Amino acid sequence: MLATSAAFAVVPALAQSSKIITLVVPFPPGGSTDALARLIQANLQAKLGRTVLVENKSGAAGSLGAAQVAKSPPDGSSFW
Repeated sequence: MLATSAAFAVVPALAQSSKIITLVVPFPPGGSTDALARLIQANLQAKLGRTVLVENKSGAAGSLGAAQVAKSPPDGSSFW
């Protein structure tokens, strides 16, 4: 539920750009975290009218996914 709240908190900032949004899930596909991310993806895509990709980046207890988001450009198109 916290992830959902955080995802919708960035919606106004994301609506201003035309880049593809990447939602990084720091766990393997097929689990409950992945299922929740895909629900968030569908809602964001419908609300923004933009492409939202879910990218599973598992490993190191979530550190690899967090590092990918930390190294991404600070334009709001990637979040965890």
